Amino acid sequence: MLSKLPFALGLLALILAVGADLWLLFAPSYYGLEVSAVAVSPSGEMPKEKGKVIRQTRATLLEVNGPHVIPILASPPLLLVFGLGGLGLKMVGPSFLGTVILWAAVALLLGFCALGVFSVGLFFLPSFLALLGCALMSRRNPLGSMQHHKLEG
Repeated sequence: MLSKLPFALGLLALILAVGADLWLLFAPSYYGLEVSAVAVSPSGEMPKEKGKVIRQTRATLLEVNGPHVIPILASPPLLLVFGLGGLGLKMVGPSFLGTVILWAAVALLLGFCALGVFSVGLFFLPSFLALLGCALMSRRNPLGSMQHHKLEG
């Protein structure tokens, strides 16, 4: 049996990824200004004095890129769910398949962060680090090795 720390790190990674998704989808991340050299009346007449019209614009990632961005942003949490599934297999008992699934999730999440480093990839870097810690901590099994020695002796 593994300790609960790897599971806690994996759960933290999932929470961080879902938080990053919600932030990226619904928090305004695009800002702009529209500036006009001359203020024009709604009827189209030019004013007698010169002025500036400044309008600030804000938009979310979802508004700018449309709904096709949702599957892209859903990838990290889904990878983390698979990674936690692999960890669950390892928590039941020694499982080569669980190890492969967990480390594949680590590698794929690193790839996602690397490919998206100049856009959304950095938002998922904390999730990657937590999942990496989860995978590294799951390699150690002090309770299991102690139980093994007790069974022999």
